[in-house]
Amino acid sequence: MVTATRSKRKSKKKFDKNAVYKVFTDTLIADMERCIETGDIPSWKKSWTASSSNPIAVTGRNTTREYRGFNVFWLSLFGAISGYSDPRWITVKKVKELGGEIKQEELGKTTPVAFYKKLRRKPDPNKEYTDEELENLGDFWLLRYYRVYNVEQCENLEIGELDVSEPRNDMNPIQEAEAIVRGMPNKPEIRHGGGMAVYMPSIDRVTVPEIKTFDSMEEYYSTLFHELGHSTAHESRLDREGIRKFSHFGDDLYSKEELVAEFTASILSNTTGMTQTIENSKAYLLHWIKVLKNDPKLLVRGATQAHKAASYILGGE
Repeated sequence: MVTATRSKRKSKKKFDKNAVYKVFTDTLIADMERCIETGDIPSWKKSWTASSSNPIAVTGRNTTREYRGFNVFWLSLFGAISGYSDPRWITVKKVKELGGEIKQEELGKTTPVAFYKKLRRKPDPNKEYTDEELENLGDFWLLRYYRVYNVEQCENLEIGELDVSEPRNDMNPIQEAEAIVRGMPNKPEIRHGGGMAVYMPSIDRVTVPEIKTFDSMEEYYSTLFHELGHSTAHESRLDREGIRKFSHFGDDLYSKEELVAEFTASILSNTTGMTQTIENSKAYLLHWIKVLKNDPKLLVRGATQAHKAASYILGGE
């Protein structure tokens, strides 16, 4: 038998498992509160004309990589809010390596980027283990973050020109939105009529009002994307608990599922080039501020699930 012994060390402050999640949540809440104060509603539309639809990390003088998962939503949102026309983001270390510097007026105005670090589980110091048990303790993933600047916040960077080649099709945003709906794999039944938009998981059906009742085609497709986002939770697709364990409107699972659907609609609208804004309502923003404050992990997890939902709708991944 092997006993895990407790090493002598100074007492540490208790680790807050929500601390990293709060970095992202508090950043968004602060921006939403600013919106309430100023009346400026942030656009969710992709603000750049680069050939890449995703935000990009600068990794070298002529090398980049696209962000994935939560960071696609996150950096797209803050790039749009800030009005950046360049989708590239860079760390301070990389700025220095590439001969650049942060503009004086931009110093400190960074955006956090999420990543997961793989860690080994530590044995319980009060428990005895066999060698095999110690070997099988396993690993786990812990959320971490680093900070980046948009390249427009920098100067004198020695990097290549942004690829602004034309998209591979010439469809307008509405045509692109319709193509997304038609191309969704294993899609639910879609019906039009009535006075409300709803997804009914028991019969796997999306119902939205007639197109003519919407103020614009953008609003129609944004609403349809929202309900299709809900539909990805069905057991035949991504099997998300927000639908599987739904009990009543207003409960915690419902709030989480609504956020996933909202973010899914935003990602899909962004993909088409349509303009979508957070609903112009102080009560709406205050509601989500309250929800996010009550659950610091909701933003990161909800946006991550939304990226999976949008990816499914776009190709069934």
